[in-house]
Amino acid sequence: MIVLDIPLSPGSSGSPVYLDADRAVVGVVERRATSNSAHTLAIPTRYAIELLNRLDVEYHTLQK
Repeated sequence: MIVLDIPLSPGSSGSPVYLDADRAVVGVVERRATSNSAHTLAIPTRYAIELLNRLDVEYHTLQK
C-alpha cells in the first residue's frame, strides 16, 4: 500500500497517483486510512495490473 498524507475527498477513489519526477502513474487511490482520516491509501500500479490480469479485465495503457 501507498500511504498519502492527504485526506480522501468524496469521489476520489480510482484516481491515479502520479510520481512528479517522471510523471508516471505509480498507484490508484483506494480508500481513506481507517486509523487516520487525514491519510489516504493507494494500491501500487503493479498490483492493480496483476488483479486486472487475474480477473481477465481488458484495459489499455499509454506508453511514453
